[in-house]
Amino acid sequence: MLKTFPIAIALLLLVGFFVIPSYAVDKEWSIDMELAQSEAEASDKDIFLYFTGSDWCAPCMYMKDKILTTDTFLSAVPQSFVLVEIDFPRTFKLPSEQLKQNDALAEKYFVEYFPTILLADADGRPYATMREMMVSPEEYVEYVQGRQLIRAERDRAFSEAELLVGTAKASALDRGLQAMGMEIALRYYPETIDEIVALDSDNSLGLREGYELALMEMAVDAETRDAIRVYQEGYLADAAMRFERILAQYPLPGGEAQVLRATLGQIYYEMGRKDKSRLAFQQAIKDAPDSAVVPQIKTLMDRIE
Repeated sequence: MLKTFPIAIALLLLVGFFVIPSYAVDKEWSIDMELAQSEAEASDKDIFLYFTGSDWCAPCMYMKDKILTTDTFLSAVPQSFVLVEIDFPRTFKLPSEQLKQNDALAEKYFVEYFPTILLADADGRPYATMREMMVSPEEYVEYVQGRQLIRAERDRAFSEAELLVGTAKASALDRGLQAMGMEIALRYYPETIDEIVALDSDNSLGLREGYELALMEMAVDAETRDAIRVYQEGYLADAAMRFERILAQYPLPGGEAQVLRATLGQIYYEMGRKDKSRLAFQQAIKDAPDSAVVPQIKTLMDRIE
């Protein structure tokens, strides 16, 4: 005779057949940035900050399997770094507080792709990125350890700057930033750049002009990528407005202005605004009349006539 299963047993069977993904990381890794910073400060270590999409990002899975979980990596890198994993999974949901932290960190550190790996000091200030992937675990460990020397060079320059004033201080601060590279400097050290610009206000060292130009180029790049994204999503009027704003706001070199203005002409053409499209293409040709792009622009203009 059939007997009715108790509800509790039935639920256990269901759980056995349908495993619900849960959020878990290897014991060597932390998922709490604040705790990781405290641990790094207490143990005089740096932070290995790993942004990943653990269940969908193929390069992330490769990194985790082939390098980050190997004995070679785990026996060496944690001696000098607290390992932090910031995950953005798709097949399961993170706890709300974890998701809130991860989103905030991705915004703070300008994460645009996965995996993104940063080496940072205990205060969370990055000093290097790790982009190597197709290497052996031994080579990867060597790269990580080598990049830690960058922080030492940065710290020496910044410590020297504390004892100096005026352009001498600006020069020392600049050496610290150059040790890390302009990408790191522009993204994560805006206060230091502001100080350098103020100390070299007459541009006697060429630092004020150099950093202002680099900041402008970074802003143009970010706004252009945003405008292209809007265009690709089909919001033509919004995209046109964004390209117009970039061209009006920044004194771009002829070649760069030409490419942006030609894109603007294409957008206006797709909007059916042939008058604006023609004007944009004509101005694009004037921006750099001898460039290799001009014949392509003229071909686009032929469609309007």
